[in-house]
Formats: sequence, structure tokens, C-alpha cells
Amino acid sequence: MIPKVTRGNDFHGLLQYLVGPGRANEHRDPHIVAADAVIQAYGPAGILDRRDAKALADELALPSLVTGRAPGRGVVWQCSLSIKAGDPPLTDEQWGAIAAGFIRKMGWTSDDLGEPGVPWLAIHHGTSKAGNDHIHLVVSAVRDDGSFINTFHDFTKAQQACRALEVEHGLRRLQSATLGVGSRGLTYAELQLQERTGREPSRRILERYVRAAATMAMTEAEFVQHLRAEGVRVAPYYAAGGTSAVVGYKVALAGEGERFFGGGHLAKDLTLPRLRSRWGDSPDATAQAVAVWRGTPPTVGHPQRPADLQMVVHRAVTELRSMNQRQRTVPLGDVRGWADAAGELAGVLAAWSLAADWDDRDPIVETIAVLSNLAQLRAPRRRGHGGRRPFSPHAAIAARSLPSAGRPDLIVELLGVLRLVGRAAKDCGQPRVAAQIHDFAGRSGDMSRRSETVGGSAASLSSAFERRYRSLQPRSDSERG
Repeated sequence: MIPKVTRGNDFHGLLQYLVGPGRANEHRDPHIVAADAVIQAYGPAGILDRRDAKALADELALPSLVTGRAPGRGVVWQCSLSIKAGDPPLTDEQWGAIAAGFIRKMGWTSDDLGEPGVPWLAIHHGTSKAGNDHIHLVVSAVRDDGSFINTFHDFTKAQQACRALEVEHGLRRLQSATLGVGSRGLTYAELQLQERTGREPSRRILERYVRAAATMAMTEAEFVQHLRAEGVRVAPYYAAGGTSAVVGYKVALAGEGERFFGGGHLAKDLTLPRLRSRWGDSPDATAQAVAVWRGTPPTVGHPQRPADLQMVVHRAVTELRSMNQRQRTVPLGDVRGWADAAGELAGVLAAWSLAADWDDRDPIVETIAVLSNLAQLRAPRRRGHGGRRPFSPHAAIAARSLPSAGRPDLIVELLGVLRLVGRAAKDCGQPRVAAQIHDFAGRSGDMSRRSETVGGSAASLSSAFERRYRSLQPRSDSERG
């Protein structure tokens, strides 16, 4: 459950908005699901209209008007509580219990009958534009006796209250809370643009390009060259003081003018410092990177000759088999080890998605988003040692070249690691994530049919997958041969 806190001074404007049509006519049947004792007893029932909104705003503002007191940060405290799109919608009774529990956990009400009252209410009016079921809590920052509610660290307290309520009411727990991972959500403007045009937001497209390039690259210079070879515009951020030291980068799609995104705005694990930890550093590599940032023409490309393709695919299969073996030794509680594996798989699948030109509705793109989310582990929460980080540039290069290099054994190994990550996600308390990963892996027959034109066979791939991963056990040497 996600809280979003705002403050202000206009109860009337806020209530008129909440009972109105909304920005995109998404407000349907606004009604109160919970409130303080006074509003519960005397407030309007049923579907709210503008006259109801005025009466409720007057009631909420009354303590401030009578006492003449208002905190400096505003008399209106508002918070939306939302569950993710796709989760089962909650009933009014469930939302009412959640709202009352939230107010108690914020420390503003209790069972003490002598405690000064706090005017508040919770309105439910359907799903948001993004499809999230939610309620709006509107609270007076002034109690009935003129004292102020305690809003110190209210953003943190709201998050803590939501985490406790998730457990109490059996709601899906956020990955950011349970694992310390999570990606940036789309902004309202991006969601609106996607709705109008039907096109995936540029930031999501660029994230896949950058993930694919980072995974295919063995050095920082190759990373830049891979991006440019894909037609992505990439530019460096230099350190202050006029030095030549590159401290970051920004990317943009061709034809989008100056609409650049920094690596950190794409994903937490795609900042330049985090990517450099993947490639390592040396004086020669640094010099090559500086030259490439300054505009050296690309020298990397995708293998074309059959002999080159065969060598790359052979190395790719070896890398993925090694990852399979290594991940089987990683403890399920080693969040860092599994986050690194998820990031590597996201990069390989991102390269594959570029080769096949799948759109944002395809399962492979949805799976990349899930894996990317798991990979974005916040530094303070990097639990576990993780061992040696998975490194599979040839697997990504082979995936990017799949129109010319389709190989069932490569896909089998890739899906095998994917299922291991899904099992780890389930054991780490993320059953929905695990189900989505396993659902994608289970569609191997469909994926292989997409690859039939590149030498794959649906039947051979499906049977190989079942033999290889029915019990998640390593194959014997004879089976590998």
C-alpha cells in the first residue's frame, strides 16, 4: 500500500475536487468510508455532491476557525492510500478499517475518551487514472481544543503505518519494504501521454536500451559504443571545475530533442558509478572511455559471420550454465546475490527484446520490468555478500543477435536461471513476483515459436526445457553432450 502525503490550507477546494469528476473523469460515486465520531453521526451519507463537500469542509475547518489557530505547514493534512493496479479491490468495510487504523497508527486518535477530537474523514471514489484502487484521507491539523496534531516525521510514520496495515489486513507487501528494492514509478504526465498515444513512455524504452548495452559491454567505452550503435543519443556529465572526468551520463531517443534522462532517473542500478562497479577500472580502460565520450566512432557491432555467431553463442551458453550452477549455491536470504542475478537477466532479456522488436505488451517486456525492479537494491539494504557478481556479456550479445543465432540450448539455460530467481523471490516473500516470472518461463513454447525463423524449434525447446528444469537439478555431463 502506497501513501502520498500533501498539506495545504483549503478544505473547501480539496473537498470540491474529491467529490468532483477528477482530472480525467476518474472520480465515480464518491462516498465516505470512515470518519471521526462527529462526522460519522451527523455527516452526509451516500454519494457526495458539492453541497455535501461544503458542509464537510466547514466541519473540518471548524476547530481552526473557532480557535484562530493554524500550524505553519497548513491546516489541511491529506493522504491518499492506494493499492497497485491488478490487486483485488477492497470493500468499503475494508477501506474503512484501514483508514481508522492508519489514523490510530499516526498517533492522532486512541481509545481515550477524554482526548481532544481530531476532525477527519476518508473518501473512496473508484480507481485512479493508473488503475489503482485508493482512498483519500482528509485530516484537520487542529484538534477540537485548538492544539495541533503531531506531524513530525509524518512521511516516515505514514510509510510505517502502511507496512503494519499490510500485515494486519493481508495486503500485498511492497518490495521496497520487504527486500529494499524498487523502481521509479511513472509520473502522472507519463501515464497521461501513454493513455493518449498508446506508446510506451520514453523512459521505459531507454531503460531497456541502457540495460542491454550495459550487459553486452565489458568496458565503459563499449557501453557508450553499444548505445550509439543502437541509435540512442548519449552524452556525459563532467565533474565540476572544467575537468575531463566523467561522473555521469544522460540518454535520449532519436527525434526527441533535448528530452534527456540521467541514468539515475532510469533506474537506481543504472547510474554510472553502479555500472562502473560492474566493469572494473584500469588506466587503459579510463583512457578509452574518455576518448569514446568525446566522440570516437563506434567500433563494436553485432556478430554477423557464422563462425563468429557460433563462438558467441557457445560462450553465452557457458556463461548461463555457470550462472545456473552459481545461483544454486546462493542462499535464498542473500538478497544482494539474487538482486545481481535479476539485474543480469534483465539485461540479457532487454537485449533479446531489442532484437525481436517486442512491444510493451509482450510478456518478455513485462518480465524485464519485474527483474529490473528486483535489481534496484538500495545500497543501505544490500544484505548478503552475493559472491562474485554474475557477468554474461556474451549471453546478451547472443540474445541481441538472435535473428541470426537462435539456439534452443541458449534459451533453455536462460529460462533456467529465470526460474531460480523466481523461486528465490517466492521464498523472500514475493509470491506475485515469483508467479509472474514463472508464468513467463512457462511460455517457452510461445517464445520459441517467435524464434522459429531463427533456427529454433517449438517442440525441441519445450521438451528440452521440461527435461532441464522439471526438478531444478543440474544436468549430467552426458545430457550436456
